[in-house]
Amino acid sequence: MINKVASAVNAELDRLLSCPKDAPYAKLYEAMRYSALSGGKRIRPYLCAEFYMICSGKSDFSPALPYAAAVEMIHTSSLIHDDLPAMDNDVLRRGKPTNHMVYGVATAILAGDTLLLKGCETAASNPYMTDSVNSAAAALTARKACGMMAGQQTDLLSSVFTATERELIRLQSLKTGCLLSLSCMLGSLAAGYPTDVAESFGDVYGLLFQMTDDLLDCDGTAETGKSRGKDERDHKATFVTLLGEKKTRDAVSALCARAQKLLSPLPDCEGRDRLIELCASTAVRKK
Repeated sequence: MINKVASAVNAELDRLLSCPKDAPYAKLYEAMRYSALSGGKRIRPYLCAEFYMICSGKSDFSPALPYAAAVEMIHTSSLIHDDLPAMDNDVLRRGKPTNHMVYGVATAILAGDTLLLKGCETAASNPYMTDSVNSAAAALTARKACGMMAGQQTDLLSSVFTATERELIRLQSLKTGCLLSLSCMLGSLAAGYPTDVAESFGDVYGLLFQMTDDLLDCDGTAETGKSRGKDERDHKATFVTLLGEKKTRDAVSALCARAQKLLSPLPDCEGRDRLIELCASTAVRKK
């Protein structure tokens, strides 16, 4: 299912990020497409689509696809900005040169800004939804995007020498968790289902995802997302630097079980089983 969602959202992004004919700003769209269509796991669109299908009882996730694409655009925006020299100053993303290395810092900033706004616009104009649902979706998207950026700002100030475990959990609940919980909530919202379970699951899954990401920074490769070992070289606080590898892996196991349990109020179906398996596979992921 995740491959099916990825294929659909890639096609939607391709459509939404097509540059108007003869526009003098074609380089801006080229830069946006470079990062937005460069691959990636598409976990956020998948969560949006899966929650829609589970909560609606339908097998067609098309009505949630614009929301899924909106989250992926905002996520891509955050990656472009996160890699900039003024932030993480990284030269690799998904095994390829980062956006500013290809298009320059100025265009990368504009590409990130435009993707952020385009994501909010897309959430506000889903043709499958009523105006009231789109209004709620747009407000939720903007709120969670602001939370993600608050996490980015907090991350700039974090240091392995001063951060505590509680502070790091708060940081990552914003930086990583906000867009993951947004994805789940938009799927529930599109299905006309309460969003409380979706938000709780997204928050916990976000911590699970981030802890495994920190583990990958220690033993992964550049293809996992960024230059290997960069967090340690930059003295950035991570769960591994604060807790050590063993305690981090123990915490991953506990979070996996907790996330799976949070899914129990949802309808019993194949989609819920797939999310349970997603938690398990995330806990042991290698990329």
